[in-house]
Amino acid sequence: DEVVRCVRSADRIQVVGSGHSFIHPAGPLAPLISSSPTEPHDGLVVLDLTQHMNRVLSVDECAWTCCVEGGCSIERIALELETRGLALENMPSLHVVTFAGAALTGTHGCGHRRAVIADMIRSMTVVGGDGQLREVSDRRFFVHLGLLGVVVQLTLRCVPFYRVRQRCYDNIPLPAFLERSVEIMQSASHAQFWVDFKHGVDGRGKVLGWLRERCGTSEPEPPAEVFPGVGGALRFDPIPLGEAPDWPIHATGSGPWYDMLAFFRLGATLPINDSLQTEFFVTLSALPDALRALSRIPNLEQVMSHGCEVRPLAADDFALSPCHARFGGHALGGPTFAGLHFTMDVDPSGAKVSNAVREIELALRPFGARPHWGKLFTNSVTFLDAVYGPRQHPDCAFFWSTMLEWDPTGKLRNCWFDDVATMGGAQAKL
Repeated sequence: DEVVRCVRSADRIQVVGSGHSFIHPAGPLAPLISSSPTEPHDGLVVLDLTQHMNRVLSVDECAWTCCVEGGCSIERIALELETRGLALENMPSLHVVTFAGAALTGTHGCGHRRAVIADMIRSMTVVGGDGQLREVSDRRFFVHLGLLGVVVQLTLRCVPFYRVRQRCYDNIPLPAFLERSVEIMQSASHAQFWVDFKHGVDGRGKVLGWLRERCGTSEPEPPAEVFPGVGGALRFDPIPLGEAPDWPIHATGSGPWYDMLAFFRLGATLPINDSLQTEFFVTLSALPDALRALSRIPNLEQVMSHGCEVRPLAADDFALSPCHARFGGHALGGPTFAGLHFTMDVDPSGAKVSNAVREIELALRPFGARPHWGKLFTNSVTFLDAVYGPRQHPDCAFFWSTMLEWDPTGKLRNCWFDDVATMGGAQAKL
């Protein structure tokens, strides 16, 4: 009721969560990292549901579902489900993010048969810009950036509790990895890699990788190399990332799903204000050439914290998802995508990061790359309309008409998305 009252009384609404979205592309203050907001913000109400709407409301072991509030973190969900013998089938790299925020922005885990986090949603309850409370069960709307309303509750699909066995390989030669990268990405149920373009043998690049499977009744001896003929050496020591004791990343070993599928341990405190991120999606078949194109960007390594992170994921049917099946062509067995993710150190002027993002976009443009909604990218109505506009797909047309109906005065969006909904145009802005 309080959220409904806030929405009805506000001129503009900005919802915030764990703070791991580096821009709010749809919000009134997009991008939040800018010192000059794109629009006036008189009458703006900022809603943070993580303080008082962060509970797991119920768990149904028979139906394999749970109901959570909009500000509930994945960590809280994981620990509650464990007490009931249940789990989520996938998760992103961090426990601290809210499930709602991860879902709305198209955030993903890893695994060529597993789609974005929103794929685990059965239904969600939103408060639209018109102040109406609605239950949404149309899958096409689950990746909506907050444009359709403030998410106050979600019902999630669960699976039986499971443990994960992980193999970690270090010093994989990049040239050999590129030759077999598509096969390697599909060789395990969950796969994740860090690509270093400049180091390794003869400075030709190296790769650090994790391959994960659910534990069975027996655990076979892990192969000595990541893939036949590709090389790499099994690593058992944790991978350090910074100096805090809760940062090291697991190497070869096994553990609960929530511990092994995430990079960081439960309760880890991460300095997200010290870095910025960008990510783009290409079809998995384009991955080798996309990585080669990225390797030719001069001085890219100088702004990257730990190389280019690569994770495969399956296609989906969410209207605004960058991994919608319509972007995958006619791949045998259904399209699979790869996320190319960069963490960059903050520089005082912002120029190095801005230039790096534009160089990455330019290098990936021939592959039809689409950005992650919660990471940095060069935003323009022309681009958004060409990829997600109402003329691009019937699901997109339905989404934009629904947005205008549920938020007729634009409380939950900025002018860019007004223009997209009506097929407008604007200048690019990072």
